[in-house]
Amino acid sequence: MLNLNKVLTILTVVAALNIGLSQTAVAEEMACTIAPNGICTMDINACGNASICTCPNGYSYNAAIAQCVIEDIAEATSASTIAIEGSCVGTQPVPCTRDINRCGHPSRCMCSEGLTYNPAVGKCLKDL
Repeated sequence: MLNLNKVLTILTVVAALNIGLSQTAVAEEMACTIAPNGICTMDINACGNASICTCPNGYSYNAAIAQCVIEDIAEATSASTIAIEGSCVGTQPVPCTRDINRCGHPSRCMCSEGLTYNPAVGKCLKDL
């Protein structure tokens, strides 16, 4: 027969472990764009940036703006505060959808030829 005190102790330990795991998972912030966190190539592309840089999991490097951009906007927990400017950033895209995504931008916009709209950044970026 199980001792009631042992069962309560086991349940308390399991509950404490579950609380610790969920707090760790919630603590990770996923901004829409972040600076590269590792090695970048030494070459300079047409936009004046490195062609390749390493980014954390969940991000991919965008050579037009030299930033790591979140791959899945649904995972974003905060909009970025980084100003996105440069020779490879187009003018304000129009027309756009009226919705606003987690990064604070419309989901879709039209861009001039040679530019592609990036919903995480909210800008038309040069195709490289």
